[in-house]
This record gives sequence, C-alpha cells and structure tokens, in this order.
Amino acid sequence: MESPLKNLIDNFTCVICLGIVHDDARMCNQCSKLYCLECITQWVLEEQSSCPNCRATVILEELAYCRWAKDVAALIENQLHFTAENKISETNPTWCNEHENNNKMY
Repeated sequence: MESPLKNLIDNFTCVICLGIVHDDARMCNQCSKLYCLECITQWVLEEQSSCPNCRATVILEELAYCRWAKDVAALIENQLHFTAENKISETNPTWCNEHENNNKMY
C-alpha cells in the first residue's frame, strides 16, 4: 500500500522536470496532469504542442492555472522535512515504514 504522501508527491510532480510543481503551475485540460509553467511553455514552444502525459493538443493560454499548487507544494516539503527529521535510522524500532512516521502506540 502506498502512503498518502507518496500519492500526493506523484500527483504534484511535473513529468517534464520531475520536480514538485510550485508557483504558476498549470494543468492539462484533458488529463489533469500538473506542470510547471516554465516547463510546459518550453515543451510546447520547442518540442511539440501536445501534452507530455496524454498527448492531447496543448494551447498554453487554455491550460488551467492552479492557484492552490503553491500551498500543497509547501505542505509536501514540510512533511518531507518532518519525516526526514524523525526517521533516525532504518533500525529505529519506533519507525513505521508503512505510515512514514514514528509509532505512537507504545
């Protein structure tokens, strides 16, 4: 079972640069995949005018602006930082790999 954080990261990863989308994120109207504005602009102008994910025709002016992507990206980065701080080692007996946090039951 994948963790909710992994699913969130997968949904907020630009498939062009493989980074987390931040400011000026744009969404394909056909497949709802998110892209960095700079990445999708360069892709359309220099590569081809189709979505890198679903291959639908992309018109830059028609891509949806995702005003909430910046906030979600900040939450992802905070959670990744928190997880890294609390995961002392692979042998930490209180670390739960499935839930990616310290076990608070014991």
